[in-house]
Amino acid sequence: MPSDIANLIAGPGSRSRAGRASSSPGKGLFLFLMVLPAVLGGAYLGLQKTGWVALPGAGQGQEEPLSQAAEKETLLSLSRSAPSTQPPVRTAPRPRATAPVQAAPITTAPGSSPATAGSTVARHADATAVKGASPSRRHEAPKPATTSAPSAKVIRADAKRIRKVDSYLQASDLDSASKALEKFLSEPHEDDYMAHAHYRLGIVKRLQKDEVGARREWEKVVKTYPATDAGRVAALAIADTEYVAACATVPQYQRWEGTRDLYSLAMGTDNGAALQPILRKRAVERLMQLNNAMLYGDAPYSCAFEYLVQGGDVLSRVAQLHGVDPQAIIVANRITNPNRIRAGKRLRIIKAECRIVVDKSDLTLTWYLDGKWVRQYACCVGPDNKTPVGTYRIEVKSIKPVWHDPKTKRQIHYGDPAYALGTRWLKLDEKIVDGLGIHGTSDPKSIPGRVSNGCIRLLNEHVEELYAFAHLDTLVIIQE
Repeated sequence: MPSDIANLIAGPGSRSRAGRASSSPGKGLFLFLMVLPAVLGGAYLGLQKTGWVALPGAGQGQEEPLSQAAEKETLLSLSRSAPSTQPPVRTAPRPRATAPVQAAPITTAPGSSPATAGSTVARHADATAVKGASPSRRHEAPKPATTSAPSAKVIRADAKRIRKVDSYLQASDLDSASKALEKFLSEPHEDDYMAHAHYRLGIVKRLQKDEVGARREWEKVVKTYPATDAGRVAALAIADTEYVAACATVPQYQRWEGTRDLYSLAMGTDNGAALQPILRKRAVERLMQLNNAMLYGDAPYSCAFEYLVQGGDVLSRVAQLHGVDPQAIIVANRITNPNRIRAGKRLRIIKAECRIVVDKSDLTLTWYLDGKWVRQYACCVGPDNKTPVGTYRIEVKSIKPVWHDPKTKRQIHYGDPAYALGTRWLKLDEKIVDGLGIHGTSDPKSIPGRVSNGCIRLLNEHVEELYAFAHLDTLVIIQE
């Protein structure tokens, strides 16, 4: 195998981060998983090409599939990703997903039977991995009276059994891999190992051309173990399949939100740390495309509804009536003259709980609506610890406010060359850190970067979009 391909496959799936690299049972295991979505996106999906869609009505691009030789080399390299047999260092228990939001039906994928047509994958508002968290309990069937943690010896034995399955897969011995996994899954094991085993069983079934069985195993991982790394990679595998059908030459818009939710689960709140960089980049691009159509296009969106403008309506009154910012209506409907809205016009109104996550390591700001990934922007933060890690709330929203320069103590108005806030200002809790906020910029070249006085700096077009959907009291998480 060429060394560059081997290095791509065997290398770590994400950059190491301080505070995130805690050892866990799945850490070695999911190196194997990082490769598989790329494999499944090619010949194992039975696809010649994958649709690449932008906004509705835009031109279609194409992704070239992997060559058969490259796919074979990828499969044969799986042994390089064998999991570690070292016991994990146990930290805080992994948060389990709470009661799911309304389940999103996943329609039958091309080539699958009606047996999967009514299957569902739970859409969890916060079913994403938390940085540094590790699994804390063993999956029991039936559940015993005690919940003691497994010994290091048991963990090592479980890891060796999964590695054995990987060796079967490397040798294309699917029968042995299937038998080993079925036996493993009939016994109680750590959640992470159960998730990995179900995911691998899905791989076996896919390679055996059992599309229904593969889909069933992956949906089981996503529904039962959504907060595990295997659950997130399984979500990515299903999302890639759904994306092909949803974003075909004739788009199936009714499938876009469910596909977006699966990609959102795969990305989590740690910027897709469980995914290889190439897969993470592709997931972000597809999330942006899917969300474009749901926010501004023709795709159905559960957070959106229509309002028929009545005679005498003004935009501010309509916004107040529905409890949204007028800017949200302006942005979603691309209104050029907010002072005049025509009676009989149908306005698209998006109302949802917003949450913002600022990642200082990646210099990104990501925001979510009703717990689902919507947008990600490059940002600028302060050097060292000038942008303090913590949990905040948006306290004030302003358009082009007067800026009080902390160095000169001057009051500077928008339009002055010295003005630094750009077009929007989102002030965070004054009780926690005085003067901290999210704003635009007069220096776009500083983004991404670490040169601010502590605030989170965005391009003006990005902060204007965020401003429209981020309401007062929006949760803002700043993390390393």
